[in-house]
Amino acid sequence: MKIVHSKYLEVYPTSVKNELNVSSNEDLSAEIFDLLGRSIKQVNIISGGDTIDLSDLSTQPYILRFTSESGNTITKKIVKK
Repeated sequence: MKIVHSKYLEVYPTSVKNELNVSSNEDLSAEIFDLLGRSIKQVNIISGGDTIDLSDLSTQPYILRFTSESGNTITKKIVKK
C-alpha cells in the first residue's frame, strides 16, 4: 500500500477498490475528476480522518483536488480498480 504524504494530508491507498482513506489536520473539500477534466464527485473531509466511497466510479485513473479552509490546494492521482 502506497501512502502519499503532504504537509497536512495523507491519501491511501492510491490504487483503490471502494474506499479511499484521507487523513488531514484540517477540514478539506475534495473534488474528483476524470482524466478529461470532468468533475465526477465532490465531498467534504473532516479533519483527523475520513473515507471517500468510490464504489460508484468506474475502473480508471482519477485526479483528486483537495482544498483546505485556508485556501491551499493539493492534487493527487489515484487509480480505481
